Amino acid sequence: MIFNNSDGGGMNSKEDFYRNILIIGWIQLLQIVVVMFIVSILIAGVDNDFSGFAKDPGMLGVDVMVVVFAIYAILPLVLKGFGSVYIRWANFGLTIFFFLFFLVHQLSHLFVDNIPLSWYHLLDFVHHIVILAMVWVSFLWARCNKT
Repeated sequence: MIFNNSDGGGMNSKEDFYRNILIIGWIQLLQIVVVMFIVSILIAGVDNDFSGFAKDPGMLGVDVMVVVFAIYAILPLVLKGFGSVYIRWANFGLTIFFFLFFLVHQLSHLFVDNIPLSWYHLLDFVHHIVILAMVWVSFLWARCNKT
C-alpha cells in the first residue's frame, strides 16, 4: 500500500508517520511555489519585459500569493504541534482546497489565456502530484485513531 508504515521506521504510530509526510509535503509545496515565482521573475528578466506581471499575478494575485505562502509556511508548525481530530480534518480540507485552486488556476491559463505548455509547467505538475498525494495521506491521517 502506498505510504504504508510496514517497517515501523522508528516511528511511534501510523499517525506519526502520516503527520511527518504531511509536514514534509507542506514544506515541499512552499518550496515549489516560491521557485515558480522566482522562475517567472527570471523569465521576465531574460525577456526584459515585466509588463505581464500587471495582469498575472496583478495586485490581487500578489495578495493571494502572500496568503498562500503564509499558510504553506505555518502549516508544518501547526501539524507538528497539534494533532487533534479537528486539525487533521481541517488539514484534509485545506489540501483539497489548494489542489482544486491550483488545478483550476492552471487550467484557466491553458484554456482561457491560451498559454502553451512549456518546461515551466513542469513545476505546476509537480505541485499537483505532491498535493494530490497529500490529499490521500491527509485522509489517512484524519481517519487515524489516537494511539
